[in-house]
Amino acid sequence: MGFVGSLYPIYVRGEAYLALHRGVDAAAQFQRIIDNRGIVGSNPIALLAQWKRGKALAMAGKSVDADGEYQHFLSLWQEADADVPMLRGVKDESGRLVMRK
Repeated sequence: MGFVGSLYPIYVRGEAYLALHRGVDAAAQFQRIIDNRGIVGSNPIALLAQWKRGKALAMAGKSVDADGEYQHFLSLWQEADADVPMLRGVKDESGRLVMRK
């Protein structure tokens, strides 16, 4: 796990805040992972943090910022298989966010 292992508690804390509907707190936790991309490297936790930060910002009512996070995440996955369940879920979430604006 190396250095990345030290970021997993931050990710889990962000998930816990999401479950508690504390979007601002969750977004801050996921931002900590994004800010330490050099430590995360190619670990999937970096991409997941990007997606979850968008979800947290949407929960906090910051739809413009959330949309930016979703678009960034989707741009990284633009050549992925469209049938990947997680990717379909992110696209659905992003679409619902756009409809709420």
